[in-house]
Order: sequence, then structure tokens, then C-alpha cells
Amino acid sequence: MFRAFLIIAITVPLVGFYSFWRDARKGQWDWISDESVKMYVDAAKTFLTASGIAVAIVVAALGQKLSPPPWIVQRAVGGLVACVIFAPCTVLVLYRLFERARSRANDNKQGRLTRLELAILLVMAYLTVEGFLIGFLYLGRIPFNLAQVGYTPTLR
Repeated sequence: MFRAFLIIAITVPLVGFYSFWRDARKGQWDWISDESVKMYVDAAKTFLTASGIAVAIVVAALGQKLSPPPWIVQRAVGGLVACVIFAPCTVLVLYRLFERARSRANDNKQGRLTRLELAILLVMAYLTVEGFLIGFLYLGRIPFNLAQVGYTPTLR
């Protein structure tokens, strides 16, 4: 069941980002404005904050009585740290590409991204989302793995 969720977590965002890129010219989705930049930056900040908090909680739980298997922790933290790394990089790329698009359009509020710029931005966003999803999928796997091992916590 976990593999099915993993495949879904990888393919659904990939298909979504690809379809956005493919349809960008038809639907004029390659225009970027001040409002859309703010919205995407807020989303990246949310990914960054949630991933950072989750990594801190997992690392703090290591070595406790109820310690998850190291391989799950490694994969979960790896995905979440990838999200923590890619989220600010995505924001920086977004700001830089917005500045370039805005200067090409000679407009302070909006501009049109080239296909290459849009592709770069979508790849960065995809890597951020994938790190987040994979990290949290492995975090969600921890309780199931502990239950399979036969761990029964004592109530005090």
C-alpha cells in the first residue's frame, strides 16, 4: 500500500506540473504578476516551515523509548531536508525570473516568462513539493512499521 501512495505522490504532481507547462502558451498561463509571486512565495514558506518543524521533531525523537527505524528516519529527513533546501531556492529563482519578465514587458506589475524560465521554475517547484510529500509519506509510515515490529507501549 505504501508503494502505491509513493507512486501517486510522485506521478500526480509530475503530471500536474507538466500539464501546466504544456498548456502555458494556450491559456496565457506564462504571465506572472505581483499577486501570483506573493501567492507562490507564501506557499514556499509554508513548505519550508512545515518541513523544518517536522525535521526538528523527528530528530528530537531519536534515541527515545519509541524510536523509529533508522532507514525510515533517513528517508523522511532526506525528503524534508530536500524541501527545506529547494523551497528558498525556488523563491529566489521565482523573484529573479519575475524581475526579468517584468523588465522585458516594461511593466512594474507583470511580465511574461519564457518557456525555459517557466520550465526551470516548475522543476524547482516540483522538487520542493516532492521532497515535502516523500518526507511526510515516510513519517506517516513510522507508526505502521512500529506496529508491525510488535511494539506495544505501556500505559503509565
